[in-house]
Parts: sequence; structure tokens; C-alpha cells
Amino acid sequence: MFKISPVIILVLGAGIALSPTIENKVLAASSVEQLSQPQAEIQLKQSAIYYDKYTLVPLGELLTAFGASVEWQANTKTVIARKGETLLEVTIGASHAFVNKEKVTLDLPAVLLKGKTYAPIGLLSDTFGSHLSWNPYTNKVAILPQTSQTEFSEEERAFTIERAVDEAKLHSDVLDRAKQEIMKQELRYQEAEADSDQRPALKLAYEMAKKMEDVANDQTALLVKQTYQDIYVKQRAQKVNAIAYGIAFNQAEIANARSQIGRISRDQLNTTNEAMERAFRNLRQAKAELQKSRVKLNGLLGKPGDFNHELVDQPRYSVAVHKSKADLDAHIRAMSDKSPRLWQLKEQVKIEQRKNDLSADLKEIAVKNAEAALASNKASFAETIKSMNELLTLLEEQYQIAQRQLKSAEQELAVEITKYERGWVTLLDVMKKQLHAEQSRLELDRLMIQLDQAKSKWEKPWL
Repeated sequence: MFKISPVIILVLGAGIALSPTIENKVLAASSVEQLSQPQAEIQLKQSAIYYDKYTLVPLGELLTAFGASVEWQANTKTVIARKGETLLEVTIGASHAFVNKEKVTLDLPAVLLKGKTYAPIGLLSDTFGSHLSWNPYTNKVAILPQTSQTEFSEEERAFTIERAVDEAKLHSDVLDRAKQEIMKQELRYQEAEADSDQRPALKLAYEMAKKMEDVANDQTALLVKQTYQDIYVKQRAQKVNAIAYGIAFNQAEIANARSQIGRISRDQLNTTNEAMERAFRNLRQAKAELQKSRVKLNGLLGKPGDFNHELVDQPRYSVAVHKSKADLDAHIRAMSDKSPRLWQLKEQVKIEQRKNDLSADLKEIAVKNAEAALASNKASFAETIKSMNELLTLLEEQYQIAQRQLKSAEQELAVEITKYERGWVTLLDVMKKQLHAEQSRLELDRLMIQLDQAKSKWEKPWL
């Protein structure tokens, strides 16, 4: 049995807890942090690890690199480091550390792996006043100047969908234009003579402008929600690609070891290495796609492109909205009454019916044309709602299947971890089950989001 590289660690799925003393139950970094203009780089001998969005680094090694003296107190399982006037105390399993005797809350408790203490990289960033960034593919820690993100508190960076929508509306050009259109149409209506033949049409334009402001509000909210949810899915996709890269990386290491003792051919080795390179490119692409969506959301929020927002809400969907035929017909009637476009066409029919400046024949033609436009749009609108109902029914069936598949995948992963702990399978076997579980979770998240967005359009089909 070949040893798995320490660069690769396993990130456990939902419902499976991480033990601080079991190194092989955590998985490979799901992102490569950008290393721009580092002041210095530290090549680690022990690999850092990535768990639950946080990077854990070998504490003693980095402290020594920073020029600190390091002491280990075995009876209390505490690392004590001194550099100049700075005193740092970190205890295994504790949720906090002490810097110059002042309590500092940790993102994750320090853990003991292979006799080495690992702690969140952010602790050293805060202690020594520099931003540290780990690259899992070179196993180097870059020391960077503190970024502008320190200007924002955790509360300022945390966004629910509701908060994101509220902030986006404050910065929406679409809403600004809608408000300007209302003022423009109101002015035209007020300036028209009381007996002007154009006054009914101008009033209609003014009322329609007000309705379109409501539509602009709803469209802005929907766009923000879609972008927000897109980020969540791409975060999950990045994690899936990280696991896939971890598997490919280990398979390549095993292939290299076998090649050295003549167990596989050069072609087999090249095929394995090419698979690893593809997995790495996929991971890099997933990270790039995630960053694009983050920049898009920041633009909607009126934030700088590199603003590091934290998403609070997770995808969820539980209420079925598809209807029986009778309920569907009632929904179509209700939505038809609320549709801004259909309201406009109904009002246009009334205007044509009230006109007195046309001959009877021309007036009849104008009314029929207006009524035909209304009927055509109503029929198209009804078909749109029926299609939505069919889509919701299909998505809910797929969602139920995905739920069962995820449950099965998580059970298989739990069984594989138990086998691994008993020495019956390799870590690579566990990682493959983890990949299957995360792929199932990704599919379920995608379906939940599709259902949620379809439900939004079902409730307001004119968006």
C-alpha cells in the first residue's frame, strides 16, 4: 500500500464530525489564494491543511520562521511563543488563544496532527500584523501587507439575501431610470390640457411608469438573488473540483511510485499525470468562475470588486407550488389581473372605446385591434404559466431523487470512513466516496436554487 501525500487531506461532508487527532479525515484545499507582491515567502516542511473555509498551518514551524522562540508544555498541551514584547499562548482544543494575556477567539480550535500543533493562519496574521496566504500547490506561505478588508467588520461583510437586495436597490441604475420615467410621464400628463384628446393616453403612460417601477424593483431583487445563489453553487463546485484534484494528485503520486519500480508503463504514467493536470485546470477554472460571480455581486451592491463578502443564507426549498388543473386556471386568472402588461392592454382597449375623433368604422377597427392584442397576450401569458407549472413539477421530482441520492452517498461515505479507520481501505477510497457525496450535494443545491427561482417567477410571471 502506497502512502498518500500529506498535501491531500479530506473535508468531511454533512453529518460527519472532524476529530482533531485524525489527520486523514480532512480533504485538500478547495482554493488557491492569490499571492500578489509578497513581502516574503516561507516554504513549509509540514503541509498546511484546509478545513471548513479556514487554513490551518503548522504553528511551531511558522513561529520559528517569524523569529519567535517556541516552547511546548506537554502537561497542558500548550504552545508558548515569544518574540520581542509579544507573548502567544495556544492550547490544543481551545476555542481561543492568548496574545499578551489578552483572549483572542480562534476561527477553529488548534489541533494536534502527527505530533505537530496546527492553528488557523489568521491567528498569526493578527499577532504579527501581516496578511498570510497559503498556496497548497507550492506549500508556501506568503507574507503580504494587510489588505483593505481589515477596514470592514465581520458584520459589515455578512450578507443575507434580504440585505443584499436592499443595498442593491440603493445602487440600481435601472431603478433610477424607472423613477426618472415616472417624473417625466407625470410632467407630460400634468402639462396636457384638461380637454386634450391625448390626456387619457398620457395618464396611461404615467400609471404604467409607476407599475414599471415596481417591476424594476422585483427584477433587481431577482437578479441579486440569482447572483447570490450562483456564488453559493460555484463555491460548492469549487469544493468538488478540489476533491477531484486531490484524488488525481494522489493517483499520480502512486503511479509515479509504481513507475519507479517498473509496475506500470510510461504511457500509463503519462495518462495519470495528464488526468492530474486536467483536474488542476478544472479547479483553477472553478475558482475563476466563482470570482467572476463575486465581482458581479459586488457591482450590484455598489462595493469594490475585491470586497470580501460572506454569504449567510443557504439554498432551501420545501413548499410545492404546482397546481391541479382547477387551481392552475385560478392562478392564471389571478396573475393575469396583476400583470402590468395585460393591465396596460386592457386600459388601451378602454381608451380606444372612448375615442370620439374617429369615424365609427375606424373606431371599430382600433378597438378590435386593441382587443386582439389583449387576447393574444393573455393566451401567451397563460401558456407561460402552464409551462412554469410543468417545469416546477419536473424539478420537484428531480429534487426528491437528488435528496435520496445524497442520503445514500453520505451513508456510503460514513461506511467507507469506518472501513478506513479499521485499515480495510485506503484514504484514496474514502476520497472517492467523498467526491461522490459532494457531487450529490452540488446537484441537490442546484435543484433547490432552480426551484426557488422558478417559484419566484411563478409568483410574478411577468418578470
